[in-house]
Amino acid sequence: MAVYIHNDKEFGNVKITLRAGMKRIIAKVNNGQLCVSFPIIATRTSILRYFDEQRQSLRKFIAQQTPKQNLYYDGKLIHCFGFDVLITTEENPKTEGDVSIIVVPKSFDFSSAAHTKRISDAVRKMVARRKPILINYAWQVAEELNIKPSSFVASNGFRRLGTCNVATKQIRLSYALLFLPEHLVRYIICHELAHLTHPNHSKEFHELCNKLVGSKEKEYSREVNHFEWPVMK
Repeated sequence: MAVYIHNDKEFGNVKITLRAGMKRIIAKVNNGQLCVSFPIIATRTSILRYFDEQRQSLRKFIAQQTPKQNLYYDGKLIHCFGFDVLITTEENPKTEGDVSIIVVPKSFDFSSAAHTKRISDAVRKMVARRKPILINYAWQVAEELNIKPSSFVASNGFRRLGTCNVATKQIRLSYALLFLPEHLVRYIICHELAHLTHPNHSKEFHELCNKLVGSKEKEYSREVNHFEWPVMK
C-alpha cells in the first residue's frame, strides 16, 4: 500500500491511497478531506485523468458528505414513513403519535459540523431500527397489485434504494426509504416489483411501472432525485 497527498486545484490536499487487491476506485470524505483509494496499478497520469473526468461527480459527492449548517435544531421534528423523530434538549417532551426521541444536552451546539454529523448518525440508526414497517408495507403493496416476490429484505445505504434479483425474485429495500413520504416509498416498491416482469429498464418496463404508480413514474422519479434528505448520506 502506498499513500501520498495530491494537491488539487479545487479540492486542496487530497489523500491518495494505492491498495493491492482493489478493483475499483473509492472516494470518501474524512474530517473535511477528500480521500480516494485506487488499485495499486494506477499511474499518476490515470489518477490525474480521474480527477479531470470525475470533477463534477466529486463536487456533488463532497457536497453530500459535508454537514449542512443548522440542519438540526432544538425541537426539530423529522417526519418519516409511519413515525416521526424528535430532536430535543428536554428530558420528557410531550409528543403525539409514534415518535422516536433523541435527547441532546442543553449546551449542544447545533451549528457545529461535528455535532450535526453526530445527530445525523443517531437519526440514521434510530430509523434503521424501524425496518419492519417498510417490509410490512412492501408486502401490502405486492398483495394489492397481485405480484408475488419470494421475499422482501431490508438493506442499508442511500445509493441503491431498491434492487430486484430476478432469478430468486427477492427484492431488497433500503431502510432509507423510511425518510420518504408514502407515495415515493410506494413508487420505489412498485419500481422493483415491475422488474419481476421486465428485468431491464426497457420501454415495456417503464410502461408497467408507470401503470403501477398511476401514470406518475416520471414525476415520482424526479421527486426522489431532488429529495432533501434530513440526514447526511
